[in-house]
Amino acid sequence: MVEVTEFSAKAFLKRPRSASQIPKSSEPDPEEWVTQDRVQARQTKDQWRFVGEDGSASEWYEHASSVICKWFRHGFKDHYDSRLEIRCRRKDLPPLPESKPNRIPVRLYWYYGNVVACFAHSPPTDPSFVEIKLDPQMIISGSGFYVEGRIA
Repeated sequence: MVEVTEFSAKAFLKRPRSASQIPKSSEPDPEEWVTQDRVQARQTKDQWRFVGEDGSASEWYEHASSVICKWFRHGFKDHYDSRLEIRCRRKDLPPLPESKPNRIPVRLYWYYGNVVACFAHSPPTDPSFVEIKLDPQMIISGSGFYVEGRIA
């Protein structure tokens, strides 16, 4: 067994390497098996198996039954606490779903000395609510918010 010291490791890392010694970044193999956790199991493209708590695993099954395809996804646990694993070839991996921002549009109002947020799709009907507006031209000076009219 060879003992590697910190000094020898640093010396090895600092030595110049030729271009042939530098590992080339390669495209991932489209035939490689990968975890398919993006959608429910698909009958013709995915393989599945159950893995027990102790790590024991069943063999991979080629085609998912209609029950597995309809109801279950990778990571599902059955009543025996076995976890469902689903895999597919990299080339068959579904695209990632588009992430949608979790935003709810609101409008700000001045109401008897308080700032109140209301959903933009259902503005208040009480005339005591005065909308706080934003002037984009004034944001630079730090005073972009304003109200118009009489404030109660």
